[in-house]
Parts: sequence; C-alpha cells; structure tokens
Amino acid sequence: MPFHHWRYDRTGRCVDVPAGDPPPAAARLFAFPTVESLGIIWAFNGIEPTYAVPTFGEGPVALDSFRNPVTMKVASDTVF
Repeated sequence: MPFHHWRYDRTGRCVDVPAGDPPPAAARLFAFPTVESLGIIWAFNGIEPTYAVPTFGEGPVALDSFRNPVTMKVASDTVF
C-alpha cells in the first residue's frame, strides 16, 4: 500500500519514501499556519490567518475550566 510512513518536511514536501524510491515531486501536504500562544498551539484552517491569536500581555495567566456538577446516569450496556 502506498503512503505508509512517508516523511515530510516543514514546508509539506515529501522527503522520504521507505520503499527506497525517490519521493514523487508532486507529493506535498498543505502546511497550516500555526503559532503558540498561552501554552496552546493555534492552527488556522486556510492559507493565511484572518485574525490574531488571543494573548493577555505579559505575566502569568490563570485559566479556569467549567466542570459539569450534574451527575448523569448511563445504562451499563451503553457503547461509546
């Protein structure tokens, strides 16, 4: 089967094909624009971001997450 374990560089160009053949010239992946902010990697699904990633200036940031306080009963035979 083709495509197993092919390796690509940061630009999306195929640089290695384990079968020993040279990588096809047209073998490329789309490289998504990414940036790190607030300890999170943000990726834009397109060619160029249309907005800036969130920041809170300098200094430590405290994040709080919501926890659902409601206990929900689920049948023991439920398959997820």
